[in-house]
Amino acid sequence: MFGRIVKESKARFLLQGTILTDVDETVAGIKRQHNVFEQLGIDPREVFGYRIIEPLVQLRKDGVRRVGEALGLP
Repeated sequence: MFGRIVKESKARFLLQGTILTDVDETVAGIKRQHNVFEQLGIDPREVFGYRIIEPLVQLRKDGVRRVGEALGLP
């Protein structure tokens, strides 16, 4: 279903909310959340035609909160 939506919308990018804690937990084997497509051996650019963008991937929760506040988000 996701593939169909992407192809119909002609999306070129997927904005993903991965944060540094997600990456740490994935590396430690606690969960499998970060870059799910890569973990399944799927290259989203090749299969769906879009690139994944993770603008918050170098921030922890407190940094994400500060970005939200700077943007005027609750």
